[in-house]
Amino acid sequence: MSLIIKRRVEILLLAGAVFIFAIIGGYMFRTKGSKRIYPIENVTWADPVYYRQDDPQWAEDTLGQSEYTLGESGCLIACIAADLEMELSDGQTERPDWAGEQITPGSLNQRFTQQGAYDKEGNLLWNRINEAGEIQAEAGRKVSYKQITEALKEKNYPIVRVRRNEIGNFHYVLIVKSEGGMFYCMDPLKEEEKLVPLEEFGNRVYAVRYVGIADEKNVQGD
Repeated sequence: MSLIIKRRVEILLLAGAVFIFAIIGGYMFRTKGSKRIYPIENVTWADPVYYRQDDPQWAEDTLGQSEYTLGESGCLIACIAADLEMELSDGQTERPDWAGEQITPGSLNQRFTQQGAYDKEGNLLWNRINEAGEIQAEAGRKVSYKQITEALKEKNYPIVRVRRNEIGNFHYVLIVKSEGGMFYCMDPLKEEEKLVPLEEFGNRVYAVRYVGIADEKNVQGD
């Protein structure tokens, strides 16, 4: 092998190694802070509520005074609405007057807008929501499959932050059951009314949030 050919082979090998390390480094960066979770037992309750964030009924509604819409950035709102409606529909909690006949992403967004619960970028201000006294929201102290499974057993459906296609943009889904060693979610971007396995997001969770109808006895001022 001539010196020139040998040099070219070495350059190609080096370039290949750099490319592989770049892919591995990018993957590690994109998944930093996540935790893979799998259930420890089967937990299945009532039929889930399905909401699409881009449903034409509310897709063009803006998040507060921001320029962002439910259709573009409403996955979290859709998950909260489905979570609350599931709580009310199966009789866990008496339906409060403010909830109307049905909580939808559209009606919930209007409620949050009235409460000033968004910043200028359309992000939810959880302290404003809790202060309003209608909904209780609590962040999970850590991502734990045990904690998530226990929450499901209490019909406290976890809202989890994931990445689409495991390393894509952040997204929110609602975990509604565990079965066969897998968590299953209501995905606000899923076209069909069909649960998706958390496996579609690499079983990786970056954060978890629990929400529910506030206990009127605990509302400030009562």
